[in-house]
Amino acid sequence: SGTDTLCGSCTNLHATLKHTLVGSLGLSLAEAVPMVSSNPARIARIDDKVGTLRVGLRADMVLLTAGLDIRATLVGGQIAFGSKLSRSFMGI
Repeated sequence: SGTDTLCGSCTNLHATLKHTLVGSLGLSLAEAVPMVSSNPARIARIDDKVGTLRVGLRADMVLLTAGLDIRATLVGGQIAFGSKLSRSFMGI
């Protein structure tokens, strides 16, 4: 059984998704993405602001390549990091 405690480490959520959940454990993105988005937000009790893409939430997201490398980062629906290619891909 789990706890209500979020544990930290020397890694970040992107590395956890790419190398551990998908790479080492072989989980699908459908299985792995909630583990680095909605689940941590729920545990931190901020899921009323972030963690999923829903009307009324902040619209933070990461655009990944097919190889799970970061292409762009959006915070509040605005590009915070990304190349011109990313902006073109997203129609911005």
